[in-house]
Amino acid sequence: MTNQATLQKAIENLSQKQHVVSDEAIRAKQQVGQDHHIQLSKTQALMSEFNRSIRILVDVFKESNFDDLFLLVSQPTRLLLMNFFIGLLKGMGFAIGVLIVAGFVVMLFQDTIAASFILNLPQYFK
Repeated sequence: MTNQATLQKAIENLSQKQHVVSDEAIRAKQQVGQDHHIQLSKTQALMSEFNRSIRILVDVFKESNFDDLFLLVSQPTRLLLMNFFIGLLKGMGFAIGVLIVAGFVVMLFQDTIAASFILNLPQYFK
């Protein structure tokens, strides 16, 4: 009977796999599974924060027209020509504005001595 009892216990152990895997190994596997789940949730939280930061950065670049500025700086001849013509137009606008204001001043003081001097100014340069 002892042989039969040991054989019965061996069959029982084989069916439960207790002879192959110890209790410490089972607990270690459960602990690793829990640690992996915690690590996975931390990684997902970090990725979510990273994605949110990237979206904010993309929105800032879209609002700042960074690509247009980069295109302009990458073509220096275009930048120089554009600045030259903008300066030329500003100068012409200033000159036209000064002439208009001077014309109004002359119209207001047309009967005074200073106005007659200004109106006769071209005769002094002949």
